[in-house]
Amino acid sequence: MSESPTHAGLGCLHPRCLLLLLYLHSFHNDDEANAARLVGLKFYNDGHYSDALDIQYTVVRHFTTKYGMTNAQCGLYYLDYGLSQLRMIQSRDSSSAAVAPLDNDSLETCFINLDTARVCFEKQEKESSDDDEDIQIQLAEVRNAIAQVHVEQEDFDKALQEYENEVIIYRSLEKSPQPRKLVSAMYGMADCYMKECDFAEAEVRFQAVIDEIAKLPAGTIDEALTQELADLRDEAKEMKDGKFKAVQELVRQQFLPDEQDVPPPQEVLSQAAAEVPHANPFFSSMPGGEGNSMRSIPLALTSPLPPGENSNSQSVSHFFPQGNSRSQISTGPVHQAQVRKKTKTPATPIDEEPALKKARCEA
Repeated sequence: MSESPTHAGLGCLHPRCLLLLLYLHSFHNDDEANAARLVGLKFYNDGHYSDALDIQYTVVRHFTTKYGMTNAQCGLYYLDYGLSQLRMIQSRDSSSAAVAPLDNDSLETCFINLDTARVCFEKQEKESSDDDEDIQIQLAEVRNAIAQVHVEQEDFDKALQEYENEVIIYRSLEKSPQPRKLVSAMYGMADCYMKECDFAEAEVRFQAVIDEIAKLPAGTIDEALTQELADLRDEAKEMKDGKFKAVQELVRQQFLPDEQDVPPPQEVLSQAAAEVPHANPFFSSMPGGEGNSMRSIPLALTSPLPPGENSNSQSVSHFFPQGNSRSQISTGPVHQAQVRKKTKTPATPIDEEPALKKARCEA
């Protein structure tokens, strides 16, 4: 079968031209879709995750339309797509991530695509006549990506389960061992224990990673990484041996008042509180007032402001609500699902498969 003139030499096109071409035309065969996949991987490896998603969206749509949503052949393309979504979410700069709410919608859609990849690879594994270690490696990569999604959601128990499954797979490989990926999965487990403040187990796990590296030929793992792991192990030991409690006590002394300094509720809320001496730090005089007759009640409670004004009792209403409801799942791949939440209109449904969604980071 000869190549379509529209798609001939697809892999030789400039990537930006290919993006436009993909929106205007569909693929005529699997070879054309796989050629586009290579361009998407280049975008991914160069850190251009949004452009990678544009191509991978079209590639996944081609294969799922042709073979079915969870056909064994579709696993690799779901994995490509899910990894780009994950990297998009993880690539938020730290200052934005600190103030932006966690976008559970984007993380959930990312999980759906990765979990669909898992289902496809498991089908492929059952259909394989022999013990195909390539499929096992791809399954391990899916487990790793799903674990990272759970870490983003701060669900460390689920993340640990996925990392454990990944480690089991890598340890079972005989023909194609993956020592670097095994070390990475073991580090992920240690990091989860550290984040859960289980410092005793974290110390043990970091040491296990160091011991695993020691079994490998020299140069397999960078010495700088080994030293960093040793530093993390020592930090976990210090936290276990009392440093963490010392930090907690310091925070308590800095930000929490002693119990005897806090007036009882009756003193604060009763009318008798008006006679509390001015020296009490929990009461303050109002301008033009006498003593503490007004206490430290928000101004809006004693002299309400018109709606929309910035009184301290109404200030919360000036923040946009952070809804957790998921967007309605369309009948096909959703072309956009933002990483940072904003008020947005529902995406236009596409009359194809229901599971696939796409995450796009705001500029």
